[in-house]
Amino acid sequence: MQAALARAYALAGKRQAAEEILHEIETLSTERYVSPFEFALVHFALGHSGVGYRWLSKACKDRCFELISIKLDPIFDPLRKDPRFAAMVHQVGVD
Repeated sequence: MQAALARAYALAGKRQAAEEILHEIETLSTERYVSPFEFALVHFALGHSGVGYRWLSKACKDRCFELISIKLDPIFDPLRKDPRFAAMVHQVGVD
């Protein structure tokens, strides 16, 4: 839920709040598993597409269940024209 809040803050233009929560999630991830998918969504919302794709690639390697809807989920609409996104959809195997 913290990642969703960070994403919402980022989309609302509250970058500092989003980055503070992102830092908290990074710290938490040293103690327990945090899905790389969540990190990807926050970074995309912050406009860090390169970092977002690195996290999305890790999510693919981790076989994160959230990727099942990557081709249809409107959360990814801003990324659909990016060739890296098409490659990711292919990597997930839902193209």
